[in-house]
Amino acid sequence: MARGDDVWGINRDGQIVGRTDDSSWHEFGVWLLATLRSTCRWAPDRGLALAVSSDDGTIAGRSWKIPGGRDEPTVWTCR
Repeated sequence: MARGDDVWGINRDGQIVGRTDDSSWHEFGVWLLATLRSTCRWAPDRGLALAVSSDDGTIAGRSWKIPGGRDEPTVWTCR
């Protein structure tokens, strides 16, 4: 996969979520098969981690406020 480092989830259509090769470890990617389609990264005040690529195309994971926020279940929609 282009720029792929860790794969954390794949759905039945071949949509893959995981971490990119960005050295900060703060950038995550969404691939369709081997093609990188989108990236998202931490904001200065918000961390995130993508975990699951669901069959309806949404991405599930967690996010948290920086500093010291608690994990919040989070769902992203790819457009």
